[in-house]
Amino acid sequence: MRNDESLQSGIEEQIKRLKDLQTVSVELREMEDNLRKYPEELSVFKGELQSVKESLTEKTLQTEESDKSKSVLEDELSEKKAYIEKSEERLLNIKTHREYEALHKELTDAKKECLDIEDRILDLMGRLEVLETETAELEKSLSEKSEQYGPKIEELENTIKDLEDKCAPCRTRRNSIAGELSSEVLFVYNKIVEKSPTFLAEARNEMCMNCNMNIPPQMFNEVLTRTKIIQCPNCTRILHCEDAG
Repeated sequence: MRNDESLQSGIEEQIKRLKDLQTVSVELREMEDNLRKYPEELSVFKGELQSVKESLTEKTLQTEESDKSKSVLEDELSEKKAYIEKSEERLLNIKTHREYEALHKELTDAKKECLDIEDRILDLMGRLEVLETETAELEKSLSEKSEQYGPKIEELENTIKDLEDKCAPCRTRRNSIAGELSSEVLFVYNKIVEKSPTFLAEARNEMCMNCNMNIPPQMFNEVLTRTKIIQCPNCTRILHCEDAG
């Protein structure tokens, strides 16, 4: 009789530890799930902001390059016009027809080049106007997204840090309780917890409250007497009666 009482007491104690362990395991699993989910959400928000920033940087570089090209063309145009002005003065003093024709051709070519340069400058001015509009739109988008996502990013970062801080002691607590289980119970626990952090199921009226399947009478009686660890034949969870502490 004493052996049965001792055995029963031992099983009850193991069930108590399993209940504590399940509470910690569920809490830890939820935190770990969130630690997988929240960084993904954070990445989405940061990714959208980064995308706008990169587009804005690209537009800025394009604007600088177009503005630089425009300045180069304006300098080239200024030099061409100065050359034309001097050549037209020289043209008035030329004595021979041959020299006149040669210089006149150079002037004609230079004036055509000026027109070409002016057209290119106009194209760049149009491009700069487009870039200015696109840049303004991106700056507005960045401002709106920063205002929208900024608080969410800060909240998620704080939540992630808080979860990381809580996970370590929770794992320590879980491992500590698991270390108090018998080797037999620990073996069963390790097999079940791989699939789910809820590894206990209440047995009531010859039925498993987890899967709602009937428990054979003899097995249910063994759960009631609490002389050994019994698993549900259907869902494999460890069965216990609520009055077992």
